Amino acid sequence: MTVNTEPLVGRPAYQAGVAISQTNLPLFVGGLTVAYDRRPVLWNIEYTAPPGGVVGIIGPNGAGKTTFLRAVMGLIPRLSGQIRVFGTDIAQQTKRVAYVPQRTSVDWNFPASTLDVVTMGLYGRIGWFRPVRRKHRASAMEALDRLGLADFADRQIGQLSGGQQQRAFIARALAQQAEIYLLDEPLAGVDAATENRIINILHGLGEAGYTVLAVHHDLSTVRNYFSDVLILNGQVVASGPTGKAFTDLALTKAYGGRLTESAMAISNAAD
Repeated sequence: MTVNTEPLVGRPAYQAGVAISQTNLPLFVGGLTVAYDRRPVLWNIEYTAPPGGVVGIIGPNGAGKTTFLRAVMGLIPRLSGQIRVFGTDIAQQTKRVAYVPQRTSVDWNFPASTLDVVTMGLYGRIGWFRPVRRKHRASAMEALDRLGLADFADRQIGQLSGGQQQRAFIARALAQQAEIYLLDEPLAGVDAATENRIINILHGLGEAGYTVLAVHHDLSTVRNYFSDVLILNGQVVASGPTGKAFTDLALTKAYGGRLTESAMAISNAAD
């Protein structure tokens, strides 16, 4: 598959040769602490996402991966910490961030076509209660076409297969024309062909200068899929380029006895 790496907005999130500063760091998380019923799930998270990075967020079940994305988006309250996008509080930069939730968290019986769902990604530019025009639907169709779903535009979203639904929500994120993409398990429950298509899209975004963070569970594909990793288990266990941060020591700290021997062997073989 050939990935379209042309910029999706007026300016790329990062340009080669531009000095890194607080104002062009795509995402900065400082001192983030989140609790449910007074029980901390994440505490004192310090993380800076790399410009143009495709970051895999990994860790055991209950490590706070989904909580991290939802807290960054402001979907759940945080006890402390700051979230800054290009140097500004995320509350003022929401149009520059696209979020793809877990497929299992979506009501697929909602009476909307696939095209309608993707067009929702444009509301930040269209404005609420304003009409959706032909140019907006054309942009949504372009995003559907990139994900191989143009033929399903008029189908009710719940009638799509699991993999097609996942692609539809990624198409919605692309239509939003954001600069940071947060995806919660985008490869869960999809077939090999769909997984390859999605990964190619994510790599294309990274190559175009955008920043991608995706929750991921398959440790055997981390090195091939992601330029960087963020390893969580309540706290940041390790982060940085995959070749340096994705180590057997970091995985043992994160997973402990839950790390399988096969996963350890994969990590050790690559070191």
